[in-house]
Amino acid sequence: MNAVLALEDGTWFRGTAAGAEGINNLDQVVGGYYVDGINYGYLRDADGTLHFPYGVPGNWFTTLRDINDAGLMVGTTAGDTGTQGVVFRSPGSYALYTYPGGGATSFTGINNRGLMCGYYLDDKNDAHAFIVRMRPATGE
Repeated sequence: MNAVLALEDGTWFRGTAAGAEGINNLDQVVGGYYVDGINYGYLRDADGTLHFPYGVPGNWFTTLRDINDAGLMVGTTAGDTGTQGVVFRSPGSYALYTYPGGGATSFTGINNRGLMCGYYLDDKNDAHAFIVRMRPATGE
């Protein structure tokens, strides 16, 4: 299935399985698209400007699921080392998260206070919800 994202200036971005996942109060939209065997995330500004690709080097899957008004974007990334939650500030600036003691981890939302929600899978593949807050690493 082919899909396109229509830009306000009349141009098109082509990929397959493109979809929008989240929108903030500034009308910025995040989502994902598939091209050449890899899933990437994208950000669309309110003026129609499209920023892509959002991906983690070496991983074959990244999608963005939500964005807050400060521009922090959350989603999921996967590769040979497993599935992790991911937080992006820009295409090359990201942090990975695996729930302590959990397996595959995904972020599904972020609010304007910086609280992120998602789920992880345990060793029986049962899903468990969580809420976390990002804070700077020690020494920053």
